[in-house]
Amino acid sequence: MGKMTPRERLDTVVAGKLPDRVPVHDVSCISMSKAMGYVWKDLRYDAEKSAKVAMEYNRLTKSDFCFGMLETPAMFMDLGMNISQPDDNYGNVLGSYFAEPEDVDSKGLYDPYNPKESEWLRKGIVDKIIALRKVNDTGTLVSAWS
Repeated sequence: MGKMTPRERLDTVVAGKLPDRVPVHDVSCISMSKAMGYVWKDLRYDAEKSAKVAMEYNRLTKSDFCFGMLETPAMFMDLGMNISQPDDNYGNVLGSYFAEPEDVDSKGLYDPYNPKESEWLRKGIVDKIIALRKVNDTGTLVSAWS
């Protein structure tokens, strides 16, 4: 068996067969920034720079999947919630959106497909995934997020 591409490796595993090696999925987000000499605050909402750094990191690690550098708490800012944003660590959601069971019916949610309602979801997650897919010239499978 010769060397497989990341796609061939995944398809082989999904088919229940043995690939040339175990597929590697690197979900290291912030570890990428640290390993490549960056501070998280400089990549937190910079889709193009994040994509470039993620691809550089992927070339070094030769992972089959690249998760990218997502700031997942950002989506809660679209609800008007506060998140901490330390210079060199992930953000954290401060507080809760639904405090009482009745809040589920009385508090609205934004439309994640509407860019005007989901500015921070886009800056912290969606734009970064799109930018990574655009610069990916390695054959690495770009993971999304859900």
